[in-house]
Amino acid sequence: MRLLLTVAFLVAALHPTPALAARLALIISVGAYDQAALPADQRWGPLASGNDADVLRAVLLQRGFDDVVELRDAQATRAGIEAALAALARRAAPGDHVLVHYSGHGQQLTDDDGGEELDGYDEALVPFDAPRAPPAGYRGETHLRDEDLGALLDGTRTRVGPQGSVAVVLDSCHSGTATRGGTVRGGPVMDLGAAPASRGDRGVEEGGGWDAQAASGQKGSLVVLSAARSNQVARETSGPDGKPMGALSLALAGALTRTPAPESWANLHELVQQEMATSVPGQAPQVEGAVHMGLFGAASSDAGGYHRLTWLGTEGRAELAAGRLHDLAPGAKVEVHAAGAAQPGAATLLATGTVESVELLKSYVKLDRVPSAEKVEALRVWVTEWATGDLRLRVQLNLPPGPARDRATAALGPLANRLDLVADANVAAFTVDWSSGRYRILQNGDEHGTGDLHASVERGDDPAALADHLLALSRSALLRNFTLDGAGERMDLRLVPAEVDTNGVCRPAGSAMEPATGGRVRMTEGQVVGIQLQHAGTATVSPTVVYVDATGRPAQIYPELGRAPDLVPPGAAPAVVGCVRVTPPYGMEQLLVIASKDRIDLGPVLGYARSESTRGPGAGALQALLDQYGSGTRGEPITRVATSQGYAASLFYEVVPRQAAKAP
Repeated sequence: MRLLLTVAFLVAALHPTPALAARLALIISVGAYDQAALPADQRWGPLASGNDADVLRAVLLQRGFDDVVELRDAQATRAGIEAALAALARRAAPGDHVLVHYSGHGQQLTDDDGGEELDGYDEALVPFDAPRAPPAGYRGETHLRDEDLGALLDGTRTRVGPQGSVAVVLDSCHSGTATRGGTVRGGPVMDLGAAPASRGDRGVEEGGGWDAQAASGQKGSLVVLSAARSNQVARETSGPDGKPMGALSLALAGALTRTPAPESWANLHELVQQEMATSVPGQAPQVEGAVHMGLFGAASSDAGGYHRLTWLGTEGRAELAAGRLHDLAPGAKVEVHAAGAAQPGAATLLATGTVESVELLKSYVKLDRVPSAEKVEALRVWVTEWATGDLRLRVQLNLPPGPARDRATAALGPLANRLDLVADANVAAFTVDWSSGRYRILQNGDEHGTGDLHASVERGDDPAALADHLLALSRSALLRNFTLDGAGERMDLRLVPAEVDTNGVCRPAGSAMEPATGGRVRMTEGQVVGIQLQHAGTATVSPTVVYVDATGRPAQIYPELGRAPDLVPPGAAPAVVGCVRVTPPYGMEQLLVIASKDRIDLGPVLGYARSESTRGPGAGALQALLDQYGSGTRGEPITRVATSQGYAASLFYEVVPRQAAKAP
């Protein structure tokens, strides 16, 4: 986009921010396990999973889902599920909200591949072609372990980015060891011939036992809702029309159709628990991950913001039900407060602590003292300071030995404080490959069929151009790392139609732009658009607006370079801070606003010198982070940024050529 000029303010308030993101779902149901070729002791019994799929599809369409894909019975082999998840990643776009629902059998397998599990067993889904008991030499090849599912979801989480989300609902047993009657969705533990690799004596895992996985790039939040604890069966019950259904699927459908609808996953979990306490007493549905996130992109008014403890030792070491998916890193500071605390305060403070190690969905914390409580799970834990680790962009060079690789390696050498060259594509944010005499930059997972997001980056065989673009991508990644949520600094971002008058002045010319079919705002080449800010907090703040184009390059829109941003008091009228004319490249772009009580300067991130207005002491921890990035500081943690340091929000939109403007 091309910046035209700055407009002081807009007089009239506009419509509420539209839901710009699409909602996508993949429903996997396996009920008819047609395994006649297997011996009797290896076969699975039938389930009513198809009924779950029918009801859930109807509910999701009612909830405004744009794209609901089903995978049933014989389609849902392990290979079929893997292909469907890859296709889901291809369909998703930045900012989208995705639901993956599985109804079928579940089973525990001996954890024979590293001992990550607390209780010594891997939880697994049972695809159409997986046996109930292991044939000779079977190592779980057609089962889908929790760690494998997490890796498969990684492509979608990377695609939707930090403003999107992925929710997983698992209506299946985790083990099937109990026999309490009725149809159950699981079977006995599968012994693969290795002793369980238990990590301790802390007992049964409360959640789904998701293994820690390497983080790569900036990903969407993940929440997992499962039907039972890892030592419980999941049972079927009678649906509203008398047909059998999974108890979790039925409760979920009921909660999603309530008026008013649940606002967050924590709220939904409470409703599901209430329903299942009646239909299947004793079965305990579990929720893990970003539980205070609004449902499918809806804003959440859940007081939330807190996490829970799942285990508390006698020496102050505790397990926190939050991990990398919650942006935690070693060195983060936390406070433990009494049950029922609405927000952190001196009256409810029981202990403080530091995060020592972090996994995917959990962390280990060292507390300064052991809080006394009848129920550890009822305590509320707030993060008071965030630790930021190594912020270098992870890049894999998938280049054959020879001149192209040698020249690329030499060109990227001076960027060692910005780029981390890794060998494993699973932990890389981007992959560089060589095709038809050209360097290409692919987003992580693209080589597996998710498309070349940065096709326009193909710049022949010039390694300097390659290095320049990877540097731009590293800068964009740092900007997207700001997940500040200070309520007092909240700043909403909107797009409004604009026009240029005879004097060359750009003025707003309409209400906030509505999303096109598919759930995203589309902007046509040549169109003039205003960028509007609405202060929705309680503190006087200083906003900065940046955009990232379709190739990943960031640029500052407001304030003009060299100028300090204006201070905006609470209650100020909505203001259009800039107008732009839409130009190529085509594709998905992002607007980002960062608002803070202190004036900040993004120069160290974007590659230009700091302005004098933000130099000197008292600039705050957020500016300190920006300065350290500019100086090339390496290692972890780099610094800590408190949630009260500011607020960050993004808006995604699509730039299309004129001839594509009317396409759905």
